[in-house]
Amino acid sequence: MPISIPEGISRENILEAIFRFDAGAIHQFSDSTSYDLLHDGRRYPPKAIVGIASEVLTGIPFSPKDFKGGQESKCFRILEKNGFEIVSKQEAERSGIWILQGNPKIFDIDDYLMRYQKLIYWRTPRGSKAFNLGDRVFIWRAGKLNGVVASGHIVELPVRESEVKQPEALGNDLWKKEGFEANASSNDELKVGITLDSVRLTLEQGMIPRSVVKNDAGLSRATIIRQPNQTVFSTSSLEGLRLEELWEQALEEPFKEDLQHKKSLESREKNTNWTREEIQAAVEAYLDMQKKLRNGESVTKTSYYNGLADRFGRKAESYEYRMQNISYVLSLNGRD
Repeated sequence: MPISIPEGISRENILEAIFRFDAGAIHQFSDSTSYDLLHDGRRYPPKAIVGIASEVLTGIPFSPKDFKGGQESKCFRILEKNGFEIVSKQEAERSGIWILQGNPKIFDIDDYLMRYQKLIYWRTPRGSKAFNLGDRVFIWRAGKLNGVVASGHIVELPVRESEVKQPEALGNDLWKKEGFEANASSNDELKVGITLDSVRLTLEQGMIPRSVVKNDAGLSRATIIRQPNQTVFSTSSLEGLRLEELWEQALEEPFKEDLQHKKSLESREKNTNWTREEIQAAVEAYLDMQKKLRNGESVTKTSYYNGLADRFGRKAESYEYRMQNISYVLSLNGRD
């Protein structure tokens, strides 16, 4: 039976809801469609924040069916009454994590990534104004063995090719004859500078194949999968986090697409599948630790990890890594 928004939701309840949302708390709400709650320069779905704030106040989980959002709704009035700004949804939320794609039929990506690891330049016909220094970048190789093959950070904002700081790192000699006339570099093209921290050109080295991204629950709706005919792809916060997780996982245990490794892949995915209850418990434990630290109390992190391990039968190290992921999401949102 639907329940209505409780009376007495305070600004502190809403701030706690935002904190939990950033930390990955489990909820049933989807992204907003027309309006966003703007807080500290970031956009949030208003209905989700009010729903989580209601749970903070009452201890009862709320769902989208319990109340309405939109202009003139009680949901929006509560937010505005507590001093929060609601703005029209102009564009999708940016996570500061990008996927840049290249076609090896046109440009020798593998050679380029191996030759210029300290600094590479990438063509940016779209999204160039949204880049920031320090943004995380994953390089996606198109073609037969497609997927993520390198990672790094933006160190030079997009400028015309003639204005880059180190033109010797452009790799213009690596353009191939096939498609060269239509795609060869020109002085008017914008190039963004990237320093690489990892290059993995094969499955054995730890690349992330497209099949893994496509079949992953957190990435299957990413634009690189749904509309791959671009060069620059932004990601949501959750997509960016999941990509980081897979990138780290692939280094420790490379993915295999051939039939010989199919069973081991299925077993790994089964063993690493976290239930909603486990994730919720990890988020609550993390928030409890942070609350104690903010209050100046002593915290023994291993006791939290071991307690969760005993409760769910998973290794304590798994919960340590999960909380590192939660912390990473908060750092992306400026809340570390």
